[in-house]
Amino acid sequence: MQGVKLNALVLSLILIIPFSTFVLGILNRFGIYPFYVYGANPSFLGTLGNINWYVGFLGIFVPFGIGLSYGKKFFSLKGSLTNLYVVTGLMALFLQGSDSAALVVIGTYGIMLYMSFGKRKSFQRFVAQAALLGFSMELTKILMELFGRSYNYEEGIILMVCDMHIGLIVMAAAFFVYRVSRLFEEINVSFIGKFYRRALVVLGIAAAVSSIIMVIMADGYFGNGRGIIWQISVDIFKGLSSWQKLFGVGQDCFYVYAYNHSVWAESLLNVLNGNRLTNAHCELLTILIERGMIGILTYGVLIISVIHGLIKTFDSSDSSKKEHAAMICALPITSYLFNCSVSFSTVTSTPYLFILLGIALFVSRAQERE
Repeated sequence: MQGVKLNALVLSLILIIPFSTFVLGILNRFGIYPFYVYGANPSFLGTLGNINWYVGFLGIFVPFGIGLSYGKKFFSLKGSLTNLYVVTGLMALFLQGSDSAALVVIGTYGIMLYMSFGKRKSFQRFVAQAALLGFSMELTKILMELFGRSYNYEEGIILMVCDMHIGLIVMAAAFFVYRVSRLFEEINVSFIGKFYRRALVVLGIAAAVSSIIMVIMADGYFGNGRGIIWQISVDIFKGLSSWQKLFGVGQDCFYVYAYNHSVWAESLLNVLNGNRLTNAHCELLTILIERGMIGILTYGVLIISVIHGLIKTFDSSDSSKKEHAAMICALPITSYLFNCSVSFSTVTSTPYLFILLGIALFVSRAQERE
């Protein structure tokens, strides 16, 4: 028991850092800087740098906290403290200003819903987390009502959603679904999780296809010019030699290769008004150019196999601790994968991804050995 208490204490001490960063990010967004930071401006949040860096950080540590909360008794002391961490993190995510926060939310709650459909008790835990999401949205709405005049950035998609009181709807729906689930449990109605999983996969594929079509048809200036950057990056890849298409131009060499090519250098400088681009603002495109088709294939296989292993572990395990461990790993890994589709690797997120991948492999293999 002493070892368990020590681990819980160490974890609590570790999470104080991201929790403090959540609070700093919220304060910064309303123009409050408790600590002097040289060059601080509305794009500089939580002492971590620009918004992309901050969202990457939140995309790891907010889902990690949600995973911790998922396995706790909701109104216990530990559960309440974990819920406080989650609510603060979600509010920081909603308020930071970048629309990519929506991808973090979709990735996190999407994989949680898919995994939770396997068992009735797990589904009820998901519903509780959905209620916490709605509560966080409504708190964000109240905060904007009280201090909105001090907000120092453009209101993005999530803040618009919060402003519509969607949080209240989510909480009400979560309460209703939870009560219905408990009723079905008491009258011994079978839980058809496999059917719901198939339906969720179909909806996910439809959403992905629709998103791709919208990106293709959209103005290239969406997302701070990401559409144009992606188009130029695709053209760069098409212009590579066969060897380079297979193995890439070299790790971290996107910038060097692009700006040593007169055509690409001129295009990028014109599009970005003289600013320098060091990546494709889509991690998968960046990997494709820097590490080639072999690199993107191995990277994709690694991520997909790990997530598949975690889902398999979650479904087959009879231990609540192993289910909990699988969920804790799956949420931030999936969230990172969604966010990186419009972002890039940073020191505030990517190292933690690989740490989580290592832990996830350990969790999956431990289940297989048993």
